[in-house]
Amino acid sequence: MNTFLHPYGSDYFYAGHSLMLDRPYAGQRTHDLMRVLDWLGGFGCRDVHLAGKGWGAIAATFAALLHASVRRVTLKGAPQAFAEIAETESYRWPLAVFPPGVLRHFDLQDCYRALQAKHLRLESVANAAGIG
Repeated sequence: MNTFLHPYGSDYFYAGHSLMLDRPYAGQRTHDLMRVLDWLGGFGCRDVHLAGKGWGAIAATFAALLHASVRRVTLKGAPQAFAEIAETESYRWPLAVFPPGVLRHFDLQDCYRALQAKHLRLESVANAAGIG
């Protein structure tokens, strides 16, 4: 039986272990994406349009902020804000998308504002229930 999406399934297991090892899952996914962008750069790709959907929109947001080759960004079904999710009793976003302590430093709205310089296009922003 596939338990990846269950409340305490394998995605939760990976996220929990990544926190214990001080290597947050959202950061690992962002790192992986940035390595792909580096690999593409090795073939001369210097003008990337990065797209992310749903859970993948988090890693795409962070990688777009950090990688110089990203010139345009499209996010579909990205969460509106980490604060909104944190303040909601029943939400549908997995533990894996939350960098620990993120709200002490910034929220997604700050990232989206910064990404306007990279021609950010937000499509169907999702609420805490994951509906966008």
